This record gives sequence, C-alpha cells and structure tokens, in this order.
Amino acid sequence: YIALGNFTNAQYNVVNSVYLDGSTQTAKGGNVFLFNYLYGTDTESKHNVLSNSYLVGRIGSKTQYTEDTLLIAANAHHNLIDGNTILNARHVALNVGSFTASVPHHNLIRNNTISNSEHTALQLYNKGPFLNVVEGNYISASGGKPVESTTTNPGNAIEYSGSESIFRFNVITKGGTTDNDNPALGGFVLSVGGEGSRNAMHNRIYNNTIVKNNGTPIGVLDFGTTSGATMGRGIF
Repeated sequence: YIALGNFTNAQYNVVNSVYLDGSTQTAKGGNVFLFNYLYGTDTESKHNVLSNSYLVGRIGSKTQYTEDTLLIAANAHHNLIDGNTILNARHVALNVGSFTASVPHHNLIRNNTISNSEHTALQLYNKGPFLNVVEGNYISASGGKPVESTTTNPGNAIEYSGSESIFRFNVITKGGTTDNDNPALGGFVLSVGGEGSRNAMHNRIYNNTIVKNNGTPIGVLDFGTTSGATMGRGIF
C-alpha cells in the first residue's frame, strides 16, 4: 500500500493541522492516510488522534476498490478522527473495515466534513466493524462512476454493515445517482452480504438530517449472498 500518512501498528500519536494531497498519486492502491492495512496482518493501531487536518484523495475514470482517502482497518481501535476535511477518492473518502480476522472497533469519527464527488463518502463495511461512533459529521457523496466491472455502483453517502454502533447528529446528503442499478442505494444504506458483515444488529441511528439524496434516503439492503443473515435490529 502507498500512503502519505501511515499509522500501521502506531499507538498514542497525535497528528493535528496537516495538509495531505494525494490527488496526483498514479499507482493503484494509493491511500492518503491509513490506520493499518485492509488485507494486512492484525496489527493494532490504537489511541491515535487525527484532527483539524485536510486530506484529499485521487479521483479518476473508474472506481478502484483499494484507493481510499482515509482507511481505518484491521484491529484499529480507540482512535479519534475529529474536525477534519476528508475529500474525494476513487473508492471511499473514509473507509472503516477489514478483510483480516480482526475488524476496527471503538473508534470515534466526529465533526468531520466527509465528501466524495466520485463514489462513497463514508463506509463501515468489510467484515463487520462494531462499537464505533459517528457523530456531528457532514457526509456527502454525489458520485456514481462505473466500477471495474461494467455495472453502475452509486456513491452512497454512508454504507454500513456492522453492529452495535451509533450514528447521531450527522448531515447525510447527495448520496446515490438518478440512474443507479439499485434504488435501495443512496443516503444511508444498512446492508449485509457481499463483502460486508453477516449481521447488522443493535445499532442506534438517531437525530440525523438526511436530505437531498437520490435513491432511498435510508435503505436496508440484503445482497443475498449470506445465508442466515440478520439485520435491522436497532433504533432508527
């Protein structure tokens, strides 16, 4: 993985008021900042702070699944992402998830502007991140560029597949596209199956403003690839 900032296995660090511009990176897999590797070993990135900073990623003609602006992966926990501007990615502006045995948990994402003109703004997805808090953010995605396959994959404002997390006091807007393949996608999408979690349970989603999204403002989606999936238990 290429990254301008790398907190892999980092502990008790503070990064404040930095500007990182990854818009000119040319290699596939170029993240701007990462807390552990999505496919890497189960290292711990914990008790770190990224605050009051400006991170901008790379966009292009097709979505690349490995190009995020900020990635929080593997066993990353008790990290604070506060007051940042996180913009633009060929995949996700802020991606919280993992393909390892451990997944991110107990992270606080607070008071950020998270926006992606190309694809998804905020995703907590791969393998079921849990016990994370997302509050007071402005979350916007207006993209819908084709993925590496030929299907249309709209830019959701939030895609979430996990459990026991809190989403509150956020503004969620401009997600989805008018011509997407699945109208359940759009603003806030709670999903299971695919590359996501088997269960999406016991979440609390309240006091959010969800406005001006294409597709469904709040969608509940089962990709149909996970037998015995359980979802939707919680408070909206």
